[in-house]
Amino acid sequence: MIVLGYIGDHKKDGLTARLGWGMVRLAQTGQRFGRVTHTEAVLMGPWWHCTIASATVRDGSQVRIKTTELNPAHWIALDVPAWDVVKSATWFEKHVGIPYSKLGASSSASMLVAIVIRLAGIAVAKLGQWCSRCIPESQGVQGAEDLSPSEMMLLAWALPGTRDITQEFFSTANGASGAQ
Repeated sequence: MIVLGYIGDHKKDGLTARLGWGMVRLAQTGQRFGRVTHTEAVLMGPWWHCTIASATVRDGSQVRIKTTELNPAHWIALDVPAWDVVKSATWFEKHVGIPYSKLGASSSASMLVAIVIRLAGIAVAKLGQWCSRCIPESQGVQGAEDLSPSEMMLLAWALPGTRDITQEFFSTANGASGAQ
């Protein structure tokens, strides 16, 4: 299975979203995948017509599957042979429409937010979904709700056989302009 980490800018997003992603990058400063602010599972297709799945604010604040053209300059691509794309696709099909949780995503990226949430008696695992939770959860990873985007990418990177295929994945030209 291919996992993507978004490292692009957020110029097309609103101020609140840009602040949120800025906070994620700040919280992940110095980490191997610290620039990653969002993650996607590739279900099928080449980068110019790619079916991806995740939970995101951008597409209706929910778990979703969509086909889009990816901008090669905005993504890191990891081939994670330990994770099964069919298992992921099945999970996403069953969970499409589950609400995105900004609070849950914040708790995964910020230790301070996580402490406040837990002191308030809120069970993070009972909150909705977010990108760095749903992808490993689709593979049966326990405790996925605690993973930030950087940590999710690091988990994928640490699995046996995983390799960075960014150049390879985006090397096939199609003459497309490159969006998103």
